[in-house]
Amino acid sequence: MTIIILAYFAPFEFKRVSWGRGIRYPYEHIKLLSEKLHSQGSRFIYVSLPLKGMIYPEYAVDEKFFTKSAPTAPQFRKMTLKLLEEKVEVLDMFPIFMENKDKNLFCYTHNISTSGCELTAQIIADYIKETTVLKTENQVKFTKTTQQTDNDKRTRQCLTSKIYKDKKPYIVPNRAGIKAMQQVVKDYQLPPYEITLIDNNIAIFGNCNLQGFHDEATGIASNLAYNLNTEIDYLGRKLIFENDFDKFDTETYQECCRREIVICIGFLTGSFVRSSMISSKKECYKRIKQIAFRHFKIDKINKILCNHFSDISLD
Repeated sequence: MTIIILAYFAPFEFKRVSWGRGIRYPYEHIKLLSEKLHSQGSRFIYVSLPLKGMIYPEYAVDEKFFTKSAPTAPQFRKMTLKLLEEKVEVLDMFPIFMENKDKNLFCYTHNISTSGCELTAQIIADYIKETTVLKTENQVKFTKTTQQTDNDKRTRQCLTSKIYKDKKPYIVPNRAGIKAMQQVVKDYQLPPYEITLIDNNIAIFGNCNLQGFHDEATGIASNLAYNLNTEIDYLGRKLIFENDFDKFDTETYQECCRREIVICIGFLTGSFVRSSMISSKKECYKRIKQIAFRHFKIDKINKILCNHFSDISLD
């Protein structure tokens, strides 16, 4: 329990293990990814989503998870400013969510609702149109239906925009793990697995907010494709502060390098509660216990904490 409290109340100066075993501030971690992608000719846009508790503090009474996220508010705003000062291209959704809070932008959990997905996609699309000359060869015909949802166990009443292509729900294909799948097919001599390898100009990856409602053609990716009137590539739930199943790995980085624009969706506060070194909370507890109840020297402590790194260095 102690380690969770420390993580959420971590000061802005808090450093953690980053790619390539470097020790970096959270903003330096994102800055490194931005610089590396720029060196490969890819434009990196970090879309910073606000915490639910910052938009709807009135829900604190009946939604107990709120207390988990509230303490990170000061770091969140400081880190947004620091990223901008370091010339990272950041699309700050906090003021936009505040202006549209009457649309019920969050689910009963900490994730954004279908209204939140549509608003986020619309703002990203408008920003890209204002700052980019989009190529037109991949333009397609999308259609959209909208309706107001009723209050249910998932979310309060909000807008749902469902995207269609060729009269079928448009679910942006998941490009994550393509190489791994191809290797499995080869190793086990399976029948050919058809995978479309035509790269589009824009790729998007992020946290569970990008993943939410994706398979229903109402998520951020589908709405973004509709608003831009062009196909995009969905790289799935890839966390840049994680070394677990959904970590931002070498294949994801290589996919990003082939795109003109790379969009990352995330809570900046994830930098204070996740790390690219420790694979799970259970593993973290185990290692802290090892350190707390044994008298290890500093080199032993470093080995205990830092022996599970992401497989990417960005060097």
